[in-house]
Amino acid sequence: KNGIVLVDYINKLRLNYAIELLNSGYYTVNEVSEKCGFSTPYYFSAFIKKQTNKSPIQFKKSSR
Repeated sequence: KNGIVLVDYINKLRLNYAIELLNSGYYTVNEVSEKCGFSTPYYFSAFIKKQTNKSPIQFKKSSR
């Protein structure tokens, strides 16, 4: 099988977009969660933590 599964591709795009928004420092975690299409900020935080081993707050802090 060549390539990646569509869901994995979409999740990678969402992850990259979320990190970009968090690093910008312009949005709260809740706003980024909503902009990236996550159902709840809790699910968003769990997704980010699982993918990167960092919490959304850690990304915001590193952008300062």
